[in-house]
Amino acid sequence: MRKLTFIATVGTALAVVTPASAADFVEPTYDWNGVYAGVFAGIGHTSSDWEGTDDDIEADPVDIDETLSETTAVLGGLVGVNFQKDKLVFGAEADLAWFDSRQHENLDGAEGLDITSDINLLGSLRARLGYAEDRTLFYVTGGAAFADTKHTWNDGGSETFNMPSKSVNLNFGWVVGAGIEHAWTDDWLVRLEGFYYDLGSKDRTVSDENETDEFEVKQDIWVGRIGISYKLN
Repeated sequence: MRKLTFIATVGTALAVVTPASAADFVEPTYDWNGVYAGVFAGIGHTSSDWEGTDDDIEADPVDIDETLSETTAVLGGLVGVNFQKDKLVFGAEADLAWFDSRQHENLDGAEGLDITSDINLLGSLRARLGYAEDRTLFYVTGGAAFADTKHTWNDGGSETFNMPSKSVNLNFGWVVGAGIEHAWTDDWLVRLEGFYYDLGSKDRTVSDENETDEFEVKQDIWVGRIGISYKLN
């Protein structure tokens, strides 16, 4: 009888403990550590702010306050590395994008004045800091930005004079952004992110024997993009 009582007691204990142990089991979270590389596509919006004075010898000076803006496609590639400590994920990332934007305007009230803003490439080198919820990562990012830009002030003037054109390049600045990334599989990652680029401003003076023009250009860029990358290890 004692043996039967003991067996029944042990059986009851096992029946209670086994389901509880199974319920307490937690599947390991996704490991974000490693190097990755990928591609992205998106939309970029540029804003080139021009201020200056068109000082024509044959007319009163004209103050220039103009913004050249355009929305265009963005295509590029990226490479980066992640390090994880509990739910905190940090790392570094570099990217380079094809960004074909050309904006031009002939200004009314400024005799013969053309302004042009060209942007051909856009890239960055950034730090990333994120919070991981298993396979989903929420992150902020920021760092150095670089671009291939050319902004040209071309005052053709009148028949009595012809000023040379003057160009400035705004090729370096900073960038900040935020995004969300999800591990679709153990190797493939998908993301949605947005950035703001500030490439700074420059001023220039262009003159000949008849007149002197002064101008300043400031360049801002907003980018929204989706991407996919492959975790290399």
